[in-house]
Amino acid sequence: ITEGVRAFRLAANGAVTSAPAVISTSVNAQSELRVASDGVGFVATWLDRGGAMAARVAPAGAVLDAPPLSVAAVASQLRVAFDGAAWLATWSNGGAAGAARIPAAGAVTPLTSAGGFVPPQFLGEGRGYVMATWLTRALGALLTGEVQRLSAPALTPGPRLAVTPQATTQNGVPVVAFDGTNHLVAWHEGTGLPPYCGYVSVLRVTPDGDRLDPMPLRLSPCLVADPSLQPGVAFDGSNYLVVWHAPGSADIDVFAARVSRAGASLDASPLVLSAAPGDQRNPTAVYDGSRFVVAWEDGRAGNLDVYATRVRSSGAVVDPLGLALAASTTDESGPRLAVRTGGQALLAYVRRSPTLGVDRVEGRIASFDDAPPDAGVVDAGVVDTLSLIHI
Repeated sequence: ITEGVRAFRLAANGAVTSAPAVISTSVNAQSELRVASDGVGFVATWLDRGGAMAARVAPAGAVLDAPPLSVAAVASQLRVAFDGAAWLATWSNGGAAGAARIPAAGAVTPLTSAGGFVPPQFLGEGRGYVMATWLTRALGALLTGEVQRLSAPALTPGPRLAVTPQATTQNGVPVVAFDGTNHLVAWHEGTGLPPYCGYVSVLRVTPDGDRLDPMPLRLSPCLVADPSLQPGVAFDGSNYLVVWHAPGSADIDVFAARVSRAGASLDASPLVLSAAPGDQRNPTAVYDGSRFVVAWEDGRAGNLDVYATRVRSSGAVVDPLGLALAASTTDESGPRLAVRTGGQALLAYVRRSPTLGVDRVEGRIASFDDAPPDAGVVDAGVVDTLSLIHI
C-alpha cells in the first residue's frame, strides 16, 4: 500500500481552509527531525530512505518543496541551524562530517570545510557562523561535552572548548542558545561520584569559545543520572529559559529555570511547567516575541501526544494543564519548535502512521496570544492559527 503525504491548512476550530496538496508518496520511515527559522520562514530536515532531506515551510504553513530537497544521499546525525544568512545543515557520513547550505530560495549548496570538524550532535544558531556541540570519548566510556564555532560558508572551525568540568559516563549532549552576542550552553552534567547525581547545568561562552563563567551553574537538584536528557533553551531578549524533564511527585514532569544574560539563576527552585498524569518528556522551547512557548511529549492519555504551555518572562506558567497541540490516537513524539519574526511558530513532530506502521514527519503552524487559559483546551482564544502540515 502506498500512502501519499499531503498538506492542508486548518482553522483553529478544525475547519479545512484549503485543499490538500500532495508532498510525497514515500512509504519509508522518517527520523532525526530538526527545524529552524531564518526569521521569515522555516525549514525542516529529516532522514529517510532517500538520505538527508529538507523542506521549506512558509509562514502560513505552505510546504514549499514538493518533493523535498535532497541534502545528502547517505547521512546520519542530521542537524540544521540558521547561520545569519542561510540555513546550514550538517551530518555524518561514516564518521566524516558533511555540510550544505540552504538559502531562502531553496537551492542546496554542498560545502567543503576549510578545516576538519566533528559531526555535530547539536547545532545552534549564530551570526556568520553556527555553534556545534558533541560528546567526545575519553579513556573508553568517559564522555566530555565540547562546543565549537563553525564559520559560514567557509566552515572554518574555531577552537574546541570542553564545557563539562569532568569526563564521566553520565554527561549528556550540550545544547546552545544565542543572545545576539554570546551563547548559553546547557547539558545534563554527570558527576561520576557518589551519590551519582545528574544535574541540569549551564555555562556561558563567547562565539570564539571562551568561557564567561569559571564553573557551570547547576539549575536542578540532584537527579537520577540520565545522559539521554537533553535540555531546551530559549532567549527572550533579556533572559534565558532552560527546560528539562525529571521525576516529579508521581511521574516524569517538565521543569524550567530562568537564567540572566549575566549567568545568574533567577529562580530559587525550578518552575513546574507540567505535572499532569503520566510522563511528560523531551521539552523544547522558543520565545515568540511576547512569551516563551514550551512543547513536550505527553503521556496523560496512555499514548504519546504533544502538549504545550505559555510561560511569561516573569516565570509565570500560563497553562499549567497544558495545551493539546497534537493529540490523535496514535503516537506523536519528538517535538521541535522554531519561531519567526512576528510570532508564528512551527511545531514539528513525528507521528506513527496507523496504516504504514512507520514514523512520519508532521507539523503545525501556531500563533499564541495572551488570552487566559481555557482548562487546557486549544481554541481560538489561545492559539490564533493552527495549520496541519505533512512533510
